[in-house]
Amino acid sequence: MALQKVLPYQGNLVKYDLIIKKQKNIVLNINNGKIKISAPSYAHDWEIEALIYKNIKKIITVINVHYNYRKIVINNPPDDTDYVYVFNEKYPLQLTQENVNTKIINHQVFLLKDAGSYDENVKKLHSFLKQKFSCKFEQLLNKWAKTMNLSYKNLTIKTMIRKWGVCYPQTKKIVLNTKLIHFNQTVLEYVIIHELSHLVHHNHSKTFWYHVEKYMPNYREKVEILKKPGI
Repeated sequence: MALQKVLPYQGNLVKYDLIIKKQKNIVLNINNGKIKISAPSYAHDWEIEALIYKNIKKIITVINVHYNYRKIVINNPPDDTDYVYVFNEKYPLQLTQENVNTKIINHQVFLLKDAGSYDENVKKLHSFLKQKFSCKFEQLLNKWAKTMNLSYKNLTIKTMIRKWGVCYPQTKKIVLNTKLIHFNQTVLEYVIIHELSHLVHHNHSKTFWYHVEKYMPNYREKVEILKKPGI
């Protein structure tokens, strides 16, 4: 369980989560715009804070970039608006206790509020978006499989942390990250082309990238978009 801690910096309070683990060193990470510290039980507060202060400028830069590129905002302060990007289009998002099911009405997403955390609400939102738009993923995958003269046997759409897509050439299974729904359709198409290309080239050799470029000459632009933090 994480302990929520704060330390002062330039007149503001910097929040961070501290997790005590069986490890030798203090480790600092930024995840979803939040500072995460894991440390051994014998670590002193001053050691942890010294590590944060040492990297504070870089930490603030990473956090600011994360917030500039966010695709989902839930539980903002009252004067802000919650939202979610669906295929790069911004939809107002409203938490509600009144709707039986999560739904989209008049270009606004109504999300049945979870009594738990922000992460639980995001999980519920992704589950809804997956159900509503999975056919779009399949249509685009079929389109590019036909264009590239390739075939696959199975498509799975699921939320992943470190991968936008996966290809299993032996079984011809393709896995796509639900979070791709937040981007422009061409970004999703890039990932589809990328994974289909692995049916031909099983690694990231030059020949593989030439194959990707053949079908999407500007694929590097899509790669840069996917590198942006915020999801």
